[in-house]
Amino acid sequence: MDSSSHNVVAVFPLGTVLFPGMPLPLHIFEPRYRTMMEEVLAGLPLAIFSIQEGQEALGDLARPANAGTLVQLDTVERMADGRMNLLVTGTARVRWEEAVSDDPFLKARLQLWEDEDTKPDQTEHGVLAAQIYQELTDYLALLQIQAKVELPREPHLICHLAIQNSGLPLPQRQTFLEIPTLKERMERTLNMLRRKNLLIRSSPGPSIQQGESLN
Repeated sequence: MDSSSHNVVAVFPLGTVLFPGMPLPLHIFEPRYRTMMEEVLAGLPLAIFSIQEGQEALGDLARPANAGTLVQLDTVERMADGRMNLLVTGTARVRWEEAVSDDPFLKARLQLWEDEDTKPDQTEHGVLAAQIYQELTDYLALLQIQAKVELPREPHLICHLAIQNSGLPLPQRQTFLEIPTLKERMERTLNMLRRKNLLIRSSPGPSIQQGESLN
C-alpha cells in the first residue's frame, strides 16, 4: 500500500487510539470480527480506528474517526471456542477515503498518511525527542510508575509512547494522531507533559494509583 493507493482494508473500530510504533493486545470474540480475522490472516490489511460514534461490541457497527493506523500482526493465539488473542503493532497512519462494505464488518479504501514535514530537521527532532524523554521519565517518577521496558529515544516512538500513555481523553488523543507533522506532534506532546508534571508537582499527591506499570 503506497501513498497514492486506495487499497481495501479491514477496519476495526475500537475505544482507543493506536499510534504507529505502539503495541496493542486484542481479544477477538464477536462472530463478525472472527470473520474479519480469517480474512486478515488470509492477507487482507487491517487498520485500527478510534470510535467516533457507537460502541465497540455487541451492537451496530461503530462509526470510526477520520484517521487511524495500519497494524501488523505480531502474535495470534487461537482458542478452542474460536476466540483469538492478538498482539498487534501500529505501522503507519491512514486516512479514510470511502467505505466499501459493512457486512459483516467494515471494509474501506484508505490512503497512507505520512508525516507532512516537508524538510525534516533531524537535529531538531532529536532535541525534541530528548526533551520528551526527560519529561516522560520525570512523569513516571512523579507517579511512581515502573516502566516494563527501557523508554525509546527515537523521535516518533518516544512521542507516540508519551501520548498513548498520557491519560488524555480519547478525542484529545485522536487530535494528536491527526496532527499533520511529527515536529508539531512532538512540540505539543512536550508541552502536554510539562503541564502534567507542573500540575503533579503542585498537587498534594499523585492523581492515579501508585504502583501501575507503563505498557
